[in-house]
Amino acid sequence: MRKFLLTWSLCCMSWMATAQPVTGCYWEWMNGNVSKAGITKDLEYMKRAGIEAAFIFDTWIGVERGPVDYGSAEWRDCVKHACKEAQRLGITLGLHNSPGYTAMGGPWIRPEESMKELTWSVSSKKNPPVPKHKLGFYRDIRIFHTTCADEMHDIGRRLEKDESVTITLQKEKPFVGFNLWRGAREKPLDAFDGPRDYAPQLTIEVSADGKKWKRLGTVGGSQLKARDIPIYYKTEPVPSRYVRLTSNRGTNLDRIEVLTAPGSGTTYRRVGYTTNGQQVTAASESGLGLECDKLSRQGLEAHWQRFLGPLLDELRPYCGTTLRWILLDSWEAGGQDWTESLGADYITTGEGRDFLTGGIGRVTPAKQRLFMQEFLLPLKEKLHSYGLLLAGEPYGNGDFDRKEYGLALDLPMSEYWARCHYGSIERPYFVSRYGHTAGRDVIGCEFGTAYPGDADIPATLSNFRDDINKVCDAGVNFFVLHCVAHQDRDERPLTMGPFGTRFDRLHANADSVRQLTDYIRHRVALQQKRVTWDCVLGQPDNRAYLRLPRGKREVKAVLYCHQNMTEEVLFRSAAFCRKMDSLGVAMAFIQKGSMNWDVTVKNADGQTCQQRFEQLMQEFARQTEHPELATCRVIPFGHSAQATFPWNFAAWNPERTLCIISFHGDAPRTNMCGYGGANVEWGRTRNIDYIPGLMIEGEYEWSEDRVRPALAFRMMYPDSRISMLCDAEKGHFDLCEETQDYMARFIGKALANPRPTDGLGYSRWQADGIETADPHEQFWYQDEEMVGLTKARYEHSRGKAMQYVSAKMNGALIPYNPDSHIKLNCSVPENIGEITIEPVFVDSTHTALSDRHARVRPRIVVLSGPAIQTGAYTFRIDPDYFGRDSKRLWSGITLCVEADGDGQYKSAVQELNIQLKRNK
Repeated sequence: MRKFLLTWSLCCMSWMATAQPVTGCYWEWMNGNVSKAGITKDLEYMKRAGIEAAFIFDTWIGVERGPVDYGSAEWRDCVKHACKEAQRLGITLGLHNSPGYTAMGGPWIRPEESMKELTWSVSSKKNPPVPKHKLGFYRDIRIFHTTCADEMHDIGRRLEKDESVTITLQKEKPFVGFNLWRGAREKPLDAFDGPRDYAPQLTIEVSADGKKWKRLGTVGGSQLKARDIPIYYKTEPVPSRYVRLTSNRGTNLDRIEVLTAPGSGTTYRRVGYTTNGQQVTAASESGLGLECDKLSRQGLEAHWQRFLGPLLDELRPYCGTTLRWILLDSWEAGGQDWTESLGADYITTGEGRDFLTGGIGRVTPAKQRLFMQEFLLPLKEKLHSYGLLLAGEPYGNGDFDRKEYGLALDLPMSEYWARCHYGSIERPYFVSRYGHTAGRDVIGCEFGTAYPGDADIPATLSNFRDDINKVCDAGVNFFVLHCVAHQDRDERPLTMGPFGTRFDRLHANADSVRQLTDYIRHRVALQQKRVTWDCVLGQPDNRAYLRLPRGKREVKAVLYCHQNMTEEVLFRSAAFCRKMDSLGVAMAFIQKGSMNWDVTVKNADGQTCQQRFEQLMQEFARQTEHPELATCRVIPFGHSAQATFPWNFAAWNPERTLCIISFHGDAPRTNMCGYGGANVEWGRTRNIDYIPGLMIEGEYEWSEDRVRPALAFRMMYPDSRISMLCDAEKGHFDLCEETQDYMARFIGKALANPRPTDGLGYSRWQADGIETADPHEQFWYQDEEMVGLTKARYEHSRGKAMQYVSAKMNGALIPYNPDSHIKLNCSVPENIGEITIEPVFVDSTHTALSDRHARVRPRIVVLSGPAIQTGAYTFRIDPDYFGRDSKRLWSGITLCVEADGDGQYKSAVQELNIQLKRNK
């Protein structure tokens, strides 16, 4: 039976992977105001509006209580009706795991199963009284003895602004600080600003006689929800009998523990725990209840056995198909001090040893581990047994590491508020990074969440187009609109209180929302043709971009590419990116990189190339939360004018370099540099011994003047490891998949053996096909596989006739200039939008069509520039393409016309430049 359930769950997940919605919504059922008729109307409206998925929430924000209690038989029947109707309409559903929108709990959670906080009392006697506690629940941990003379005083009053309270000690003592509990929470300054309160700033004064006062300073505290986090103050010992506190704002004060210096007396501290009293946030009135313990399996099991498990049993016919996700929304439940498994030693010698002296609100590694092991991962496992996925927003004020939380989610989600409140674009970026690291194909975002005052923004494309573009660029491909308030009765429109853009059927127009969702689908499809970056540094035209390997928690190396032309192909190639993903290799794209790696030259920002590199890698590490990037090995890659820098980078960074790739391509220490200037002198001591290096030259650009220096370098440096690949049947600009695969294998072997002490020699390329055994005419290769791949490339190209390709635009051949660096050139207006280029076979003059060619269909691919390929022969001008370089490349697009060979003809390639004429 277990094997059957596992197979069924995997089948469901496989199905889900092929039917992923792009648009969805948070569907807010407001405080029991639910009807089956309204559910059907809402879902039919979503279908018309192009909303493909909906997450059911049950909330209470400023709406009178309705007749359908949360979790009741009637409520469950409404959920089943929603599933049935969604199935009929082809809409996918998710469900928040509990009432409200954070985090997990309800009226079925008992105090002993809830989130817990520490509490304590003090006395000079051995048996201190039971500490203050909540909801009648208290358990002891231990009584601790110290040589201090601490005192606990009840205050139990409210201070208004500039008002003071004085605490009188039993006698003069060496005062060193206090713990101060604030008691009842403050009323939020804004009615819509949630249950958090506002900590005061307290001025502390002490006196020995109550007449002459000494001001010690000020102290503040945390914004509190239900959990008590005492305000902690510490100072050097001051003889005092009186302590005076003055508040800068109205606040409640409950009790104070005055702390004294060791050696001043005897204190017994009775420490225990109680519930912290945190309830699920914004739950419907019938769903109000305690949050479950997030550090103990007991809390999750209580919620599962009494609510979520039985509900999913009833919904099992829809689980994994119509019902796809269970959601943990933004974390606003706070943290907790304690759970039973921590044990008393945790607060004596463990990570919580400062909890009684100011550290009580701190997140610790032990709590982070328990959150994952006792709560999140077991929840995910339970959901998977139903064929369901765990969705969540992995940030907030809980006891977790947000990265570990995000990596564990099946559907990582963020939020993007209208007009950029609450974190703006940063949250979509870092959640997308977590999703990429975890290998998730779908990255969600709660989109359009609106602060009061912004909720009236009309739900139209014109108001959200720029925001959609930003969020798509951040890596999001599943937009969940916030929100669609459930309308149980048409005569009384409901909203989610003052929050959320009103995408629902009684406040928005289905056709307008459809325009918005259609644009989201278009924009997500467009983003799939672009590179989605995980980190972007610098200013326009001088940026550094990083793509993390998908599905790898640790980056093993970075392919470090200086922008020239063909390196863009690597980032556009899905096949090559997948290979780098499998190896754990990140890919960096650097604008305005040094062509020769002259470390004595400073750029406009006053940095040398070495300083810029080190700063970029440090910043990549910090912003992506991948610290290994700061020190991991690098694969310098450069094409043409940038083909010298990889060798010189390695000479100056031998320990940091994994391997070297110079593509169409220069030899190390050559005087024939692709950028046309003098090379950098290495001096006597620099070398690249044992570092695998790969030089690639196209057959149609072959130059002995470039190859000879590489052979000479091998003889001069016998411990060098220089491989050479003649890119047979290829030219200077193209980078075919076969060559991409060759480079990926080279990188993979370098990762496996970064400093090879052996290898194989194999003959250099000879146009006549003759192989030589002369070591002076051979290059080094990592193993027999690389020799075999090299030899196969050479043999495949020999003894065949040439064929030639060109292109037509508007029915006419594009002019061919044999004296130009790029032989085919034409121009179009920069605002043309989309262009069509037709590849054709031509004769050797490139001026007439020819039928002397292989029986294959020629193709065109983008090499560089602001264009996206939208069809076999159609290209869209894309002003926001990656790597935009307004100084050089922005004026044009470089394409490559390609045709495969056969048994008679060689492959053919021909580059094509399309200039974008600026409008006057």
